[in-house]
Amino acid sequence: TGVALIPAKKIGYLAAHKRLRLTLLLAVVLVPAALCILVPYLWMFTTSLKPKGLTSLPPYLYPTHFEFVNYLIAWKAAPFLRYYANTALVAVAVVLLRLVLAGMAAYAFAFLRFKGRDLLFLLFLGTMMIPFQATVIPAYLIVRDLGWFNSFQALIVPRMVDAFSIFLMRQAFIGTPRDSLKAARLDGASHGNVLWRFALPLSRATAVTMGLFSFLFVWNDFLWPLLVAGGGGIYAGATGALRALAEASGLPGAEAPAGGWRRRGPLMHAALPARCQSRCPPVPDFRQLSHRAEHDHSYRRARLKIRT
Repeated sequence: TGVALIPAKKIGYLAAHKRLRLTLLLAVVLVPAALCILVPYLWMFTTSLKPKGLTSLPPYLYPTHFEFVNYLIAWKAAPFLRYYANTALVAVAVVLLRLVLAGMAAYAFAFLRFKGRDLLFLLFLGTMMIPFQATVIPAYLIVRDLGWFNSFQALIVPRMVDAFSIFLMRQAFIGTPRDSLKAARLDGASHGNVLWRFALPLSRATAVTMGLFSFLFVWNDFLWPLLVAGGGGIYAGATGALRALAEASGLPGAEAPAGGWRRRGPLMHAALPARCQSRCPPVPDFRQLSHRAEHDHSYRRARLKIRT
């Protein structure tokens, strides 16, 4: 009995042929998937260059006539530069404040020993499971009572503390070498010096990651700026674009200020087709809801006094 030996050249040819078939199979699957992902973006870009009134009837992808002036008209429709400057200012302020406050809180949770530290940290982590929709009305009422509508502090202060940022920085501080920190404490460095000169510089990668997450969250945020800064020139990027769309379309409610959206505000009109607006529920007016809650609370207190 003999063993047939396959030449090394043929083995290399079979391996290359197998890789080629695998590559072709992946191309057959991935190329259509990539086209499905890119077509909406291509449609959006070509639609922006179509003449006014000829964007979708009948639907067509490639325009016969390119209207590059559409971008100039859209840019002049509203002060978008100011809107994006407002958003950038708020985002940078939130990132810096989160870096300072999250760094100090994380240093306390990582290096300081005090009673109830672990329980308090678990409570901080528990707040990450509370959705924003559950706290938006109390936060809105606090901003209203402070008189912060249409101001930068309404956009910055409620978001300058974040449990996820504290958790991220604490985990980074725990991984830092303790020898250098202990040596700094033995040399007489205070906790502030240890934090700013040793702990944070050794956790630069985590701090940058936390800053990027925070910046993207604030930049893409829509609901909170819409509620508390919907007027007075403090529009953010997304809310300012929505206001410009509503005004350009002649939709009612475009000039409604923060804290008092009309029954059919620009959010409802911009989000839903016109034929459905008659059947849509009204946009909630948080100011009316808060007044009603205060009235019910006063009524219950008056009844309680009468009974006693």
